[in-house]
Amino acid sequence: MIILLHLNLNRKCAIRISGWIGIICLILCGSLQVNAQLAVSTHFSTEDGLVQNSVLSIAQDRQGFMWFGTEGGLSRFDGLRWRSFKNILGGTNKPSSDALIRSLFWDKQNKLWMGTLLGLITFDPLTEKFRQIKLPYQKQPEVRQVTTDRSGNILASTTAGIVLITPGNKIIASPKTFDDGENILCYTVCQAPDGKIWCGTNRGLFEIKAKANKITLTRTAAELPIFLQKEKITSIKIDSIGRFWFGSYSSGLLLCDYEQGRFASEKKQPMLPGGATHKIRSIISLLDHKISVATADGLFFFDINTLGMIELNSKLGNEETLRNSSVHSVFQQHSGTIWIGTYYSGLDLIKPILTPFHHLAIGPTSLNLNHRVVSSMCNRNQKELWIGTEGGGINIFNQVTKEVSYLKNQPGNHKSISSNFIKTLFKDKDGNLWIGTFSGTLDVFNANTNTIEHRSTESDRITEVNSIIEDNQNRLWMTSSDGLKVYKRTGTGLKADGLMQEKALKSFIAGVAFQDTKKRLWFANETKVMKVEGNIISTYHLKYAVHTISEHQGIVYLGLESHGIAEFNEKRRQFIPYRLNSLISKRSIVSIAFDRQNHIWLASDSGLLKVTPQKKIVTQYTKADGLVSTNFNINAKYQSGNNLFFGTLDGLIYFDPEQIRNNTSKSSIVITGMRIFDVPVEIDSSVLRKSITYTDRVELSHNQNSLTFEFALLDFIKPRKNTFRYTLQGLSKGWTTTNLAEVTFNNLAPGNYTLMVSGNNGSPNWMPPFI
Repeated sequence: MIILLHLNLNRKCAIRISGWIGIICLILCGSLQVNAQLAVSTHFSTEDGLVQNSVLSIAQDRQGFMWFGTEGGLSRFDGLRWRSFKNILGGTNKPSSDALIRSLFWDKQNKLWMGTLLGLITFDPLTEKFRQIKLPYQKQPEVRQVTTDRSGNILASTTAGIVLITPGNKIIASPKTFDDGENILCYTVCQAPDGKIWCGTNRGLFEIKAKANKITLTRTAAELPIFLQKEKITSIKIDSIGRFWFGSYSSGLLLCDYEQGRFASEKKQPMLPGGATHKIRSIISLLDHKISVATADGLFFFDINTLGMIELNSKLGNEETLRNSSVHSVFQQHSGTIWIGTYYSGLDLIKPILTPFHHLAIGPTSLNLNHRVVSSMCNRNQKELWIGTEGGGINIFNQVTKEVSYLKNQPGNHKSISSNFIKTLFKDKDGNLWIGTFSGTLDVFNANTNTIEHRSTESDRITEVNSIIEDNQNRLWMTSSDGLKVYKRTGTGLKADGLMQEKALKSFIAGVAFQDTKKRLWFANETKVMKVEGNIISTYHLKYAVHTISEHQGIVYLGLESHGIAEFNEKRRQFIPYRLNSLISKRSIVSIAFDRQNHIWLASDSGLLKVTPQKKIVTQYTKADGLVSTNFNINAKYQSGNNLFFGTLDGLIYFDPEQIRNNTSKSSIVITGMRIFDVPVEIDSSVLRKSITYTDRVELSHNQNSLTFEFALLDFIKPRKNTFRYTLQGLSKGWTTTNLAEVTFNNLAPGNYTLMVSGNNGSPNWMPPFI
């Protein structure tokens, strides 16, 4: 993605801006698909910059800007910055009735048409000026929808009939009333593959015919089934196999075959939950042969072949659902991102499966954790994941229903767990779950009786059980603040093993324990690592503190404080630093996991790092990718099926690595603003005659030599990960890389300059400049 700006500065300082739009060079890795679970990943509201929270219409212009029509004005979004227009015709930027925008449509001439409460309005993005189109009525009607036909005519559905505007700006209007005097309320219009134009009204479906200076609404009983003559049709969409989907006032969602200009007499009625009670607001086609139906009670997605349905609505406490089930508008970009406009709750986004991170946070409902600090995890079975928290006991996550139940200490109840401060969970060979706590108590969930039992270590003192593992002699090893403990199981008790008399174990205040595939036991204590093979103990001294131990394909790895990871070299019998790049070598690694594609996943102090050893590539995931938290807890990780789980100080993060895709969308980079001495330059000033986005030359005086250019990469999948690089030919020779979407040049001397800006949305490659 490249922008090229020619800056010609002389004593009068002329700046020539050549709008040079390029395309990012991207790595193609799989196709973008919509998540079958339809998880909402992002929300926008007035707090972010949206002009008003009831979003009635959504559109995207040819540059790539997103536009939103609301009950309080118009908003434009470039991924980082919002522009808002409130009093569209009055010019005072205060809300007014003309700011209620029901429909947005961009024509081929790059003009925005808006259907509003007070009529039809256009917006010119070059001059950023609005103009009301005077329709041939004494009182301007409300415009419900604006679209076009194949001839380039604009079609406006209004509360006074249908209006057609030709490419030559000739306006033709239908009658305002039916023959009996009742007003014609046109809600929606759609052109069929055979060229016929159909309009949904308060008296059913009509064909629109335009001849000379006249528009008529016609229909015959022979070509139109009786149910389409009686229903109030509020929305129409034709799917990719040529069938009509109708939103009706009294019968809900209707589906009808259409061939050779005629509708089938038999209607199909895809049932929404609750039948025909839903108020259908819009129907749109999506990628992958799907249809979305926006209603006052949620958003519904249909597969046009099977008519299978997925429902998305609002659920209290679940951030992956809609903020409000009342949906007005839906729009899907070519990248697959779905924008959802809700009533009084702003925008929700469903993004392609790129970084499908899920988050269990603290909250009031059964869909949330009861404590934010996650210390450990262990599967009880394929369905239940037990999550240890430091204050909320054990949270049991049902991986099928996504609901959470809680196992807590109940004073006076000896069948409950001993403490709510859980440090570790461990499943032994018999399937029993061992529970180690901050206070040193030991509990076990008996797999046979499904009850909690308490375990005593007799006279041996133990505090803060940090981890538990089992050796091949069925002994339990526990790391604690009193040293390394080894116990034999004696019925319902634990007896200290003779090995505990070893001085090396007594003084080893370990926090992390691990057993590798060779049945060797590994323990870490600050900068010391102990290895136990049978009864043989070996100790290794490192320069840096060890947070976690893991193994993959026979190699034992350590996560280090501020120095990445190290791997154990069997031949040299020592740990060797794993040197790849600074993303790893300078980070604190608190957990290590591995997926089925042999990637190494590192929970670090700068987010999640994915290492592809064969290609020596490191990919970083941060909050910009959807991670709710990067405060990972030490050694709090687990793998269950395809999913990796990481505990944080702010809840639990889990995801399926196989669902992660590279961003393959193609986006444009544009200039969005210009400042002189940090003062924004407005249109109609002495500097700009039209929007900077569309300007190719600006003339300045010689003392206007402190310039700032704002730019945007119009990629909305992970906009905060978009990066830029620029160079100003005539001033600098190299490229400067930045995460900021603007650049400032101070004290420019008279001369000729060319500003080149390149954008990147996650690809490891930058496209070379071109004109």
